[in-house]
Amino acid sequence: MRRLGLLCCLLLCLVTPAIGWDRVTPEQAGTLLNSTTTGATNTAVTKTIASVTNQRIHLYGLSAFCSAGSSTVTVSEGGTLVWTSTTGGVGTTMNGAAWTPVPHTTAPGNNLVVTLATCGGGNTGTLNIEADQW
Repeated sequence: MRRLGLLCCLLLCLVTPAIGWDRVTPEQAGTLLNSTTTGATNTAVTKTIASVTNQRIHLYGLSAFCSAGSSTVTVSEGGTLVWTSTTGGVGTTMNGAAWTPVPHTTAPGNNLVVTLATCGGGNTGTLNIEADQW
């Protein structure tokens, strides 16, 4: 009986680490395209990730804020709008969106454009994106 108990303990010690943990967030790979861009006053901030033949772009998340005023963020793939924040959803505190556990993934060869519209007269906007391509 004692050997059976010892065998069970040993088996649990060996098997448990092999099961592993589920990932909470996706892991970036390939060419990392993370960026932070602050626009000039009264201008939109646009980040375009050009397509590469037979590769996909993976958008994991984005965040944005305005120095003052409010704005909206849009995401387009291959010229088609695929996501938009609520109207005026971006303000002076950082707001964001995340695609987890699976990132937004483009069709092979499609470009991705993320745009923070102008934050209003005399204001600047900052756009952060987390993306990769492979």
